[in-house]
Amino acid sequence: MALWVLSFCIMAIETWGSIYFFDTFLKKKDTGWLGKCRYVVLYIFCFASAYLGGYFVPMGIKVLLMVLILMAFCTVFYKAEWKQHIFFSVLNYSLLFLTDLFMLQMENIFISQNDAPAFLCL
Repeated sequence: MALWVLSFCIMAIETWGSIYFFDTFLKKKDTGWLGKCRYVVLYIFCFASAYLGGYFVPMGIKVLLMVLILMAFCTVFYKAEWKQHIFFSVLNYSLLFLTDLFMLQMENIFISQNDAPAFLCL
């Protein structure tokens, strides 16, 4: 149960980071009330892609699904050309991947320190 809560929190932080990333580099469209709830929209779609990604075995399909969701999000909420949507979506996914990899490595370091024999932990 704790891992589910942790994954929801990590996904919320990643969603916030994605919106901040897109706000930094792209100009927002005036979407009215939908623009106010764009965090929730992206969070729901990211959660759905993570859930649906479990049904796909190849990693490329999972990556493609997430990049397509980010591209659709950019298309709806930001003024840019389709080339910019592709570029910033792939760049954002790359940053998310590196962040997840860093968190995983930090977790492995903490686990390995707890399992190490006492004479190795000086």
